[in-house]
Amino acid sequence: MSASVPATAGLEPYEFVLQPAWCDYNEHFSDGYYLVAFSMAAERALDALGLGARYRAQGHFSVYTVESQVRYLREAKAGDALLIRQWLLKHDLKRLWLQQEMLRGHTLVASCTFVYLHVDTSIPRAAPFPTAILHRMAEHCRTDAGGAIAAGRPTPPGGLR
Repeated sequence: MSASVPATAGLEPYEFVLQPAWCDYNEHFSDGYYLVAFSMAAERALDALGLGARYRAQGHFSVYTVESQVRYLREAKAGDALLIRQWLLKHDLKRLWLQQEMLRGHTLVASCTFVYLHVDTSIPRAAPFPTAILHRMAEHCRTDAGGAIAAGRPTPPGGLR
């Protein structure tokens, strides 16, 4: 399936085949499972940014989801091969915005935007990202945003900073 999707800048894509258990009584992809699939893909993105399970296990820091928005654009059915491509929209000292698109071939099925907050879990309160993570996110924002703009994909409200 990857060959049918144009190569783009961004974080590692997530591929899966829609299982019947994730479908509703209309035999369509059930709305709640879209978010499960987007979350599974996001875990790969967080790993690539250095914020995955290993990071959380090393100390008392993590990222918490503080917002998610899913747009349902086309139906998907059991057996469909789907791909989620994703890129970092922007970040600041304590937050990051992740954009995702779910495709069936070249057809955009759904999109999702996550906002994550970096948290010191020992308090628990928002905390700045470590410098190395900030640098890694800045590099992704430069490369991912260039690819997103060139492809005409969404950018965050207020534009890229």
